[in-house]
Amino acid sequence: MRVLMTSWAWPSHYYPMVPLGWALLAAGHEVLVASQPALAGTIAASGLPGTSVGDDIDFTEIVTREIGDHLDIKETMRNCFGVEVDMAEVLKHGVDATLPPELRARWDKIRHPLILRALSPFVQLAEAMVAELLSLINNYKPDLIIYDPTTYAAPIAAAIHNIPTARQLWGVDYTYHIRSYETEALTPLYHHHNLQPENVNTFGTLTLDPCPTQAQVPSTYPRHRTRYIPYNGPATLPPWLLTPPTINRICLTWGTSSTRLGQKLGFAGNLIDMLNDIAEDLDVEVVAALSEIDNSLLSGEPSPRVRVVERLALHLLLPTCDAIIHQGGMGTTMTAIITNTPQLIIPQLRDQILNARQLTHTGAALHLDRDTTNPTTLHHALHQLLTNPAHRHHATALCRELHTRPPLTHTIHTLTQLTT
Repeated sequence: MRVLMTSWAWPSHYYPMVPLGWALLAAGHEVLVASQPALAGTIAASGLPGTSVGDDIDFTEIVTREIGDHLDIKETMRNCFGVEVDMAEVLKHGVDATLPPELRARWDKIRHPLILRALSPFVQLAEAMVAELLSLINNYKPDLIIYDPTTYAAPIAAAIHNIPTARQLWGVDYTYHIRSYETEALTPLYHHHNLQPENVNTFGTLTLDPCPTQAQVPSTYPRHRTRYIPYNGPATLPPWLLTPPTINRICLTWGTSSTRLGQKLGFAGNLIDMLNDIAEDLDVEVVAALSEIDNSLLSGEPSPRVRVVERLALHLLLPTCDAIIHQGGMGTTMTAIITNTPQLIIPQLRDQILNARQLTHTGAALHLDRDTTNPTTLHHALHQLLTNPAHRHHATALCRELHTRPPLTHTIHTLTQLTT
């Protein structure tokens, strides 16, 4: 079987596809990864063969221009309606139920253009990739295309060439609830390629779903539940990590994407300042696994109980940790699940809010509102995670489900059937 894997040039969207690519190669299949030139180094470092299609686009600049302050749901409500929403209520019930009744009609009207604006960067990415992706398919002639859910060039190219597809989820299916908006946003691009919307299936012939059942959103499309194999980029195990901690260890990370989309979304430095104050009282040590951007924004020296590291893969660190504090990115969330780590999530962006909501409902995580996070609330939440056995119990249940799923060889057998 000849397989084409494709993602736009954002590492956190490509990483979830890597273990399946390894498994396909190990099973004797051909694999080629196609993305924009900016991802070429990341693909090569993952050990999979890659090629470049389309042009690079400054995704951060597009998001800033197209979405602006509406990136953050709290700022959206503040700017559009002049109201402050309670993030705890948003996480429990959603924005609709949280707004005052007199504002819900206005929210219904404004939600539609806001979601279309949020999709605009991904439409532009598809426009930048689709022509050269079509040319590649003409020459490579894949039997199957596996793609990231927001790489819309893939289902368009697959529809033109009548090739079966597999949509590789990161975890919680964030795009499911905006499926009708996808069609509207992409219809001009469909028509440009002489396609009708009903002939393009952005959900693929099959969806590969690595998310625990309890944490996933309900849906109706064909799905194959896969085992989650964490890949957080090329990894080196530091010697100190081989020595088991003598006290509870907490991981702090802020992912790789949030601060790239704007420094105002960075919060790791604030959390380190708080942990400097409360780590001794909690009797914990903290490992802050930060991106280069977040590390560069730190001011002052951390306390002796806080260790700051860069480029430390979470799947190496989290098995030694008793809890994790993070922003709610999907790679971090899923790695914490597979390593049986209770989570404290402080979300800001829409996908992070969904992840926090789904994980909190399972009991494996707690969440805080960034605007009200302070040493007192952080101390209380961490104390709960570390002392209440229910959180570890629920985290273990999610972890056990993923570990008992069939290996990726079973997934490959299912994919092979799609091509026949």
